[in-house]
Amino acid sequence: MSRPTAGLHRAEALVLAGDVTAAAAQLRAAILEPVGRADLPWALVPRIAWIQGLIAAAAGDAPLARARFEESAQGWRTLIPSVAAATADGYNASLVDLGRPRSWGSSNPAQNWPESNNSSGPWTTATSREVISMPIFALSAHSQAPVEEVWKLLHDPTRFPEWWEGIDSIAPGSDGDYTMWPAGYPDFPMAQHLDTERLAGRLTISCLVSDLIFRWQLHEAGETTDIEVEVDVPEHEAHRLPDQRRLLEQSLRTLAALAARTTY
Repeated sequence: MSRPTAGLHRAEALVLAGDVTAAAAQLRAAILEPVGRADLPWALVPRIAWIQGLIAAAAGDAPLARARFEESAQGWRTLIPSVAAATADGYNASLVDLGRPRSWGSSNPAQNWPESNNSSGPWTTATSREVISMPIFALSAHSQAPVEEVWKLLHDPTRFPEWWEGIDSIAPGSDGDYTMWPAGYPDFPMAQHLDTERLAGRLTISCLVSDLIFRWQLHEAGETTDIEVEVDVPEHEAHRLPDQRRLLEQSLRTLAALAARTTY
């Protein structure tokens, strides 16, 4: 079992044992663990929301608990269409990373969704071509939200339209791939790839059409979060630099505010 997944299981056990404070601390620690392909990052977001729901329920906050459980259920529902490829990818990544098959800690959205969707839950008591690009600009922002809230928004492409300016809609794929439709261009799908760098602790989003690369990194700042993003713009897209900076500045503000709307 991967370290992030083990940390989430421990957080769930702690809250079920009645130790809400320790559970919240363990959840935070699990979020800050480096994440790689074998950790099945696509499955961590709804798991985190589920544990947040358990913590809120144990703390007596029924409305927040319901919202977290519904968030988890929606996450699993979104993943179900692409689960076969995603699960196969995670299994193969386990062999690469660990040299042995995954015996437990695997994830099946079709099995996890009914648990999250249970109404009697606790709330009721690079493209293939070589591209030479260079770092053009870097931006940062500060969110009043704890790091796990920002982490969930960054690792779930289906929520990008809520905060990333210029994105109209997303179709999830597998193995980190997804399709993005830019605002105002419903007939122009753009292939994207999301990758996690275990050692660097970064999340990288690459546009496989325009070759723009966005490298995101989060830093815990007590109960708040520092957000950093570095953007690589290839020479043939340099004319888009002013618009990209403007859109990303607004996106950072929206991301920071959205994450802060719901906290413990």
